[in-house]
Amino acid sequence: MPITLNEIAANTATVTFQFGDNPVTVVFYPGRITERVLTAGNFAKRGDDPASIEAGVEDFNAILAGLVESWDVLENDGKAMIPIDAKRFADIPLIFRTRVFQEIIGAFRPEMVAPQTTGK
Repeated sequence: MPITLNEIAANTATVTFQFGDNPVTVVFYPGRITERVLTAGNFAKRGDDPASIEAGVEDFNAILAGLVESWDVLENDGKAMIPIDAKRFADIPLIFRTRVFQEIIGAFRPEMVAPQTTGK
């Protein structure tokens, strides 16, 4: 039976890394990693003018929001999770967002999205 792009992109994987003294766990969609996603990490190279840089960061935020299913990053109140939302990401330090992106790309392996077989 054929498979749709949505079905390919529905699988999730988890990565955990240290940020300072704290562990961070991110659940992401490896099936959404495409060439466009890989080039999003170079958002600062889109131009020297502020408008180009801002557009590149906005695109990066949208791509990151599309990759992340959930995470354990809390609001300052220590209770509510920060929502996975590209507009909200503008309030999160860029160094943290790029680290999340790097960890996702570093953890990505093609077998994460390959169909599982029982091997007969």
